[in-house]
Amino acid sequence: MMRPGFLGFLAVLFLFSAESLRAEAPALPVNRRELSSFSRNSEWELTGTPLLFRENGRRGGYVPLRRERPSPCGDEGKIQKRLFGDAFETERIIWESSVGSPRRVLVVPCGRDGPAAGELRPLGGYDPAAGNYFSVDEALWDEWRARLQDALPGAPFPAAMVDAENSLYVQTDDGLICAFDAATGKERWAFAPPQLCWKTRAEALARASSPTELPWLAAGGLTAERVTVSSRERILLWGSLGPGARALFCLDVTDPLAPSFLWGREDLANGDCLCWGGVEDGCSPLGYAAAAPLAFPLAGKWSLLVPSGAGARGRLLSYDALSGKLTGQNEGGGDAELCLPPLALNDSSGRLQRVALCDSRGGVQIFLRQAEGFRFSERIDLEKITLFDELDFCFAPIPCLVPRGLWLAFVGGNGADTLVAAAPEGLKSLRWSAAPWRGSGWGWWLELKGFHDVVSALFYDGLLYLLGREEERRVLQVVDLTPGRLAAAETLSDKAAALAVRDGKVVVLENGADGPAVVPVSSVLPAPSSGIYYTLYR
Repeated sequence: MMRPGFLGFLAVLFLFSAESLRAEAPALPVNRRELSSFSRNSEWELTGTPLLFRENGRRGGYVPLRRERPSPCGDEGKIQKRLFGDAFETERIIWESSVGSPRRVLVVPCGRDGPAAGELRPLGGYDPAAGNYFSVDEALWDEWRARLQDALPGAPFPAAMVDAENSLYVQTDDGLICAFDAATGKERWAFAPPQLCWKTRAEALARASSPTELPWLAAGGLTAERVTVSSRERILLWGSLGPGARALFCLDVTDPLAPSFLWGREDLANGDCLCWGGVEDGCSPLGYAAAAPLAFPLAGKWSLLVPSGAGARGRLLSYDALSGKLTGQNEGGGDAELCLPPLALNDSSGRLQRVALCDSRGGVQIFLRQAEGFRFSERIDLEKITLFDELDFCFAPIPCLVPRGLWLAFVGGNGADTLVAAAPEGLKSLRWSAAPWRGSGWGWWLELKGFHDVVSALFYDGLLYLLGREEERRVLQVVDLTPGRLAAAETLSDKAAALAVRDGKVVVLENGADGPAVVPVSSVLPAPSSGIYYTLYR
């Protein structure tokens, strides 16, 4: 069952994953290492949304961090386990990339017919071109690690996290999936997805002459669920690899000390599909998917929904969650890519009915559930409605529970300006107008002139908080959702990195020498816990 986060959701009847092992606000993918907000100093800076947990009645979060260090040290990554309360205290360090310690790196096994499902083996790989299994040269492996450590981009940092049954699973941007004991912070193992273990790729990575040539940088998403297979409960972990590969994979982590590989697949640019362990079904139009797969039961089976990602025509792809077989593909509208995470919407019985996605051309696309899958329903073109030249969404649709019901909010950029829009979650047949809200049947939009580079958004008790910039100043803008008006604004420290809620009040997380510090927001009203938040780092 999903662990309750300290934000205390009231929208579980509307939002899918009420019984999920995913975090309430999963970390959104980082775009490779292009993190322009990072300053070259010794301060640790957030790389994603803290993963919330509850332990012995106390609330806390796993905090993903990175800091830039002068060469030859290279950058470093770290995860802190923080407890929330009167003090935002660090309980322990879960992982630190600069600490050299023995690692148990596992790879997919290979039988006579190629890679297969089963027990993972220590350090090795598979070369699809040669069609055989090989052992990674230890010197080559060491060179790869040293290059990531010493090159300008630095050591790997956490890009995605998910927790399940006292285990913390982390995808670092070097492509490894790392498993930790959530209580002690001890690393149990690291998994190298088969898509990133081709001999040719490993060699190219180690021989790269510049950081821009590194092909192994991955910043995808992770999802974990408890599923029932043949009357037996299992915990499965699925992941995407972002810019690392057009790929998906699945591990069985029921025994967190001895994971097993179920399947992996990669769609190549030439139309071929490489499959490891699962069912070969030809090529699916998967791009560089960075969003975490959405797992849910459908027609008595578990399915995965995956937006097609960058570099592919916008489609919502369906896969058999246990075998990786492509079971459906539904093309969206607007000739746009679907890269951001999907928002799943349930009916009052808790059954998934619709999926909403923000696309790459300023549109919101809705897919409806059918007996065996999903079909495209409609596209709301907010770029056309608002007359923005180019609307680039910052986040997935943000669910907002207000007295009138569930609303969806959308935040996007247009150069130096930001658009905020909101509407009742039905969306269909709505009319739209510039704010303020005109009443039932209407959606609204608000243009925030000169406000840009939004890195964090938080909905909380009727108010939508946005953390961005005006010129060179870090600024917090607060929008009252249902009337659609700007309620408050405040200039913050340039170290402000994310928004959170603590003790019934909105707070700002500021980067610091030991990790993020909590700073109260003085000019906005506190509110009871009823929010959801997302954070994006560019």
